[in-house]
Amino acid sequence: TEQSVVELVDLAGETQTISRVSFTGGEPILFKPVLLAGLRRAKRYGLASRVVSNASWAKTPQAATRILGQLAEAGLGQLTLSCSDYHLEFVELECLRHALDAAMATDIEVGFSIITRNGGQVSAEFLKDYLAVPEELVGRRVFFFETPVMATGRGDTLPAEDFFEEYPQVNAHGRCDVAGRTPTVTPDGRLMAC
Repeated sequence: TEQSVVELVDLAGETQTISRVSFTGGEPILFKPVLLAGLRRAKRYGLASRVVSNASWAKTPQAATRILGQLAEAGLGQLTLSCSDYHLEFVELECLRHALDAAMATDIEVGFSIITRNGGQVSAEFLKDYLAVPEELVGRRVFFFETPVMATGRGDTLPAEDFFEEYPQVNAHGRCDVAGRTPTVTPDGRLMAC
């Protein structure tokens, strides 16, 4: 609920060791009024804010501009777009283009969080080329992060050929390098390690 999100952001804002809040999901933009309330509250505390999204809402340039304008006004600092070969079944690549273009018209930084798979199409280099990201923006306003697919969660059901031979410890154990460093509160109020 909006109240519980605001209360959690208040708690974060009053904790000296927390400098950033992230809204992730599922798809947090599906709950835009709650998200906007959380972003406004984070802005009040001077907390950096990030939204992790699949860009499914950016079906047209106009929709992307309208939604990112609202998020920017509420205080959003970074939009992280999740993408992978597995996303392509549900979200068209053009949605990423619309979201990136709309964000570039604001002060919002854009990160691409890319899950790569052995033999897959979607990678940082592919997206840089496909989206025609100017090289001078890479590492300044547009960031690319690749992570190999892991055999954890839904990854447990993937075929063996999706995993990279060079990362057997990740694939075998489902290890993640941010677990424990990014405490997360689930919608039902549970505190998780990531």
